[in-house]
Formats: sequence, C-alpha cells, structure tokens
Amino acid sequence: PNRSPDGVAVAGATHAPTDAPPPAATPEAPTEATEPPPAATEAPEASSTPAPSGTPSTNLGLVPAKRLQKALDEYRAKTGIPGISVAVVWNDGRSWAGATGLRDVGRKLPVATGTAFPFASVSKTLTAAVVLQLVDEGKVDLDTPAARYLPAYSLDKQITVRMLMDHRSSLPDFFANRKIDRALQGDKDATWTAARAWKYVPKLRPKPGTIYDYSNTNYLLLGELVEHVTNQPLSTEVRTRLLDPLGLTTAWYQAVEDPKAKGARG
Repeated sequence: PNRSPDGVAVAGATHAPTDAPPPAATPEAPTEATEPPPAATEAPEASSTPAPSGTPSTNLGLVPAKRLQKALDEYRAKTGIPGISVAVVWNDGRSWAGATGLRDVGRKLPVATGTAFPFASVSKTLTAAVVLQLVDEGKVDLDTPAARYLPAYSLDKQITVRMLMDHRSSLPDFFANRKIDRALQGDKDATWTAARAWKYVPKLRPKPGTIYDYSNTNYLLLGELVEHVTNQPLSTEVRTRLLDPLGLTTAWYQAVEDPKAKGARG
C-alpha cells in the first residue's frame, strides 16, 4: 500500500573500481532503495562504471576490484538473480562498488552502481526512528495503549505502542489474508490507503504480548500513528526528520516524491 512505512527508496553509490590507491578515509556510504519508481518519471542514472572519489592515500591497502567483480559475476550466474549492485566499505577507509546483470530484464537494461533498488521493509527502521523521536519529544509514550493514538482502528487496549514496534501486538499481517492477492492483482496501479489494508487483517488474533509475529500491520499502524500525532504525512516526517538532516540526497519516499534515479524493476 502507498501509505505503508515501507516506502523509502535510495539510489546506489559510486566508489573506486580499480586496484589502485583507494579514496581517503571519508568514503561515500553504500545506499539502498525500495520498489521500482515509475518509468515515466525516472531521473538520469549514474554511470555503469564507478568513478573514483576522494583523495588517494598511500597509507591504505589496495582495493581488490577485479576479484570482487569476478565473485559478483559468478554469484549472479550461480543463483540466477537478474541483477545485483554491491558496495563494500572497509573500516580503514577503502571502498568499492560493483554491479552485474540487468535492472530491467524485459528491456535488457544493465544494472549500474547508481541504480536504485527496493529498500522495502528496511524502511521500517526509519518509521521506528520517527516514532522514537516523538517519544523523546514527549508526544508519544511507548507503554500507552496504541488505541489512544489510533481511535479509528478499534484496537485492543492491551496493545501498546511498544508492542507494535516489537511485533508483539499479535495483530496478524494483512498479507496473510489470501483475499488480498486478488485485490492487488486486480488493479496493480491502485492507490491503497491504510484503512483499506486494515480491512484484510485476519480476525483471529492471539492475546496481545504473548507471541512474536513479524507483521506489516504493526508498522502500517505506526505510520498512521505518526500522521495522527504530527498532523503530517509519514513521508513528510521521514523527509524533514531523517532524509534531509542526514544529507541522504539520493533517497526519496516512493509514490509521494519524484524518483531520484532509475530503479530496478521487480
């Protein structure tokens, strides 16, 4: 669903590609992404050949670029994965990025080190960070019933905000309801609201706090909680609290913000 907290995307980084003196000890960090952005709004992609960056340092070892690229190509061939992008950063400051295969199989477009990949559920960490900032600001209490912040969802009052964050609310995943598949496949371009996804959450629910069950439902609700408390979309809070302050210039919130790079198509 569009308003799910799994919507952050990031374009890939570029790093020194050769067995030559590596960059200085302030390398660009490897980056990731979420689902493929719409082709019609894709931005220019980085070169398929990683470019050296930073100032060479004779105090650092060589980057084994050829061996790393060979291992990457062989792994893709062995596993059948269409395309892969990898970035490696050593703790002594060396870095390397490589890519192999296709980002779009149908159009035979190659993966580059600047290709954006699905960030998917790793985006939950950004949602959690926003919630914890709200806790620090005194706007949310982890051990308060989540129903206080989400009156529209008729939640069991035993479910706390902490349980949602820890996947211990016992709320099953809406994707566990097979009926959602037909709805998703029936209109692949539909914009889903959190309320619509909530309707597919299975009714059979264990007692809150008694089991651990990884469930997208928890973070769907946490995204709604952020919006209820701040009166701002989750995408805005992620942008203003995390992406911009951290200088993540290649990151964007999908289905809301314009893509910043060409993405791999799932």
